[in-house]
Amino acid sequence: MSDLLTSTDSERDVSVSTQTRDHRVRPRFVDSFDDDRAPGAVVGSRTPEGMRRWGKDAGDHLSIDRGHLRVACPDIPGWNREALAYDAMTRQRGRTLAVCMVNGHNSSQTWPESYCHTFTRTGWWKRRIRGTVRRWTAGQRETSAIPWAWIPGRLERAFRADVPHKIDWPPLKENMATGWWPADDDLHPDRIQNGFLMRAGDLQNGTLLARVDERWLPVVHAVQNVPLYLVCRLRPHGAVYYVASLPDVKGLAAAPSARPVAIDTVASASRVAPALTQSILGEIGFRVDTRVSSVHVADDWFASDENILLADDLTGTGQAERTAPERGTSWALDRGGFMRTDRGIKPLVPSAQLWQQVPEPPGLMHVTIDRLSAPWTTGLTFRMSDPYTFRCVLIGSDKAYLYTVAHGKWKQIATDDLTGDGVPGALQVLDDGTSFQAAWNGRLLFDGPTYDSTDGSASGVGILCRKDTPTGPGNGQTMGGVPVLLTNLEVHPRQVPLPDALLGDIAWTPPPVATTITDDFSTDDTEELEGRMVPGADIRWTRTEGGGLIDAVPDQGAVVRATLDEPNPERTLYTIPWGDPTCASIEIDVMPPGDEGDAHHRGRAGVVFWEDDDRYLIVSTYLDPWKIGRSISSFFRLDGTDDLYRAVWTNVGDRLEAGVPYCLRVDSNGDHYVVRLNGEPVLYRAWSDVYPGINPMQIRRVGLVVNWEYGNDTGSAFRRFVCSGREDAVHEESLQFGQSA
Repeated sequence: MSDLLTSTDSERDVSVSTQTRDHRVRPRFVDSFDDDRAPGAVVGSRTPEGMRRWGKDAGDHLSIDRGHLRVACPDIPGWNREALAYDAMTRQRGRTLAVCMVNGHNSSQTWPESYCHTFTRTGWWKRRIRGTVRRWTAGQRETSAIPWAWIPGRLERAFRADVPHKIDWPPLKENMATGWWPADDDLHPDRIQNGFLMRAGDLQNGTLLARVDERWLPVVHAVQNVPLYLVCRLRPHGAVYYVASLPDVKGLAAAPSARPVAIDTVASASRVAPALTQSILGEIGFRVDTRVSSVHVADDWFASDENILLADDLTGTGQAERTAPERGTSWALDRGGFMRTDRGIKPLVPSAQLWQQVPEPPGLMHVTIDRLSAPWTTGLTFRMSDPYTFRCVLIGSDKAYLYTVAHGKWKQIATDDLTGDGVPGALQVLDDGTSFQAAWNGRLLFDGPTYDSTDGSASGVGILCRKDTPTGPGNGQTMGGVPVLLTNLEVHPRQVPLPDALLGDIAWTPPPVATTITDDFSTDDTEELEGRMVPGADIRWTRTEGGGLIDAVPDQGAVVRATLDEPNPERTLYTIPWGDPTCASIEIDVMPPGDEGDAHHRGRAGVVFWEDDDRYLIVSTYLDPWKIGRSISSFFRLDGTDDLYRAVWTNVGDRLEAGVPYCLRVDSNGDHYVVRLNGEPVLYRAWSDVYPGINPMQIRRVGLVVNWEYGNDTGSAFRRFVCSGREDAVHEESLQFGQSA
């Protein structure tokens, strides 16, 4: 029997149905960070329950405030400098670590040296400092004094941003790791037993990796800067990994469910310590803190195994289809035959296939191949509508193959070289219905995921073996010897419920809202937006800041008066009064400038939550010809000052395109804010994450922004503006919506 379902008799007697939360899980400890700690005072303290916190804090960057651990930007990037760990414990099946966090920036990294040398040679950094100073001083209100206390930090960040070649920083693309380490004080990610690692993904923001077969395997791509629930459940050998976040985040399940993403069968240290470590935060002078809301360790989480769709160690005696798997239905034999042995399953003919329909579409499949002789190939079939229509990944003696099979016709999609990385080994396939990827011995195959939703809801899975000859698969003759052995097959669903003992508050959740103000900017004649009445409301648009202009244009919406030759002049705000200072949800439809695929125009359209001239929040798009020029950015004005290097952004990749309309929605309660791009959450933050100890902003006005961000807008068009308030507040007489302030 494999590690998969090994348990005591008492554990087996308890029946837990698929997709049922397991209430038998026993909490071992929870660190909910309820005890405020000054910077440098976390390591060496104890949780309110008495669990010892140890680790490393070389620069006094760990602190606790507002119920969250704060990891501030390290002065010197590198591993083994900033880490929080807990007492080591015994590895045992069902022991689970769950970390709920918002990583500071998933694309945090030290800047590539080639960029630094280029900018140094061209004098770019000198122009950038001059421009930053000009915009900083121009941003001060005439009645505001220059905030001298901010100058040292600004100069330090400018130095970090613009003279990075003078600092001997190690090249780092990986910025955060969490999981189970051996029971010693070396918390470098390369020594982790089982855990997660975040790697900068540049245009795609971040890539989440899991430790599999002593390698780092990418499991979620294009991870946006949103809350993450990272769960690692131990087995006697290895672990199973799960991830969750907010609803509708691509690649992640919505908590309180979690998505299985990888399986390790190698790690076996008998004592391990849960920990989290950070190497770098931000890049090129920008900085943003990591926030951890809770760390959970619980024992006896067995329901995740009991929720498995199919489990078969493939050992025994007799023909394979005549023995039911440990979990799942009876096998169907499509062709050929398989024999069970005490070492695994072997084919009886050169072309053999076992398969079955599982209760729901599989999400994660894993099998071990213990023996393979050329010219045999063997592997997993999935997305099976029937025995003649499926996808399959086959492993050969020196190559891996990806096929689609439609109505019995085979088509090779990709191959990968396995020289030096052959059998024995483990094959796993990860499938979310819109894309799938395969890995061999912890190495991603075929250059990454295949984006294909065809048959994504099909629930058939199986094992296939074939002996290739110059004329194709074998002819069905009985084989002597043991050319192929497979063991330990398991198939997991696309999501499982997390037990109560592992659940924490993953994030602020916007309340239900009701639409109160809508403007589609329809007009019969072109007119300036300034002073224009909002339909159905007794309020007018006001140009609150800036020298740019927006016009309501027939059949186009509210269009920024700008071109490539004459872009919008710096930041411009148009706002209207708002009645609830504690909640607002703004949604805009935008047509960015240029035609689809245009490589010249710049888009900087967005929204603003405004308290007064001295304090507001901007969330805007950054669509630019630069190669990493697609992001959603948030900027803070505080005490009349814009601190550019406190901006928080996320690289959205092909979610934004020139000439392609998009929908941007931002919900805020004056502290937290959630940003959705075309319905997908891409950015989550809070004022108090960026400015410790700050009070929430009072939302007095809401509106449109045409922002400056390393360039100005060249003609975005706002097609629709909708602002919604709390359902329970819209009808309160004390709150005036749609009326002049």
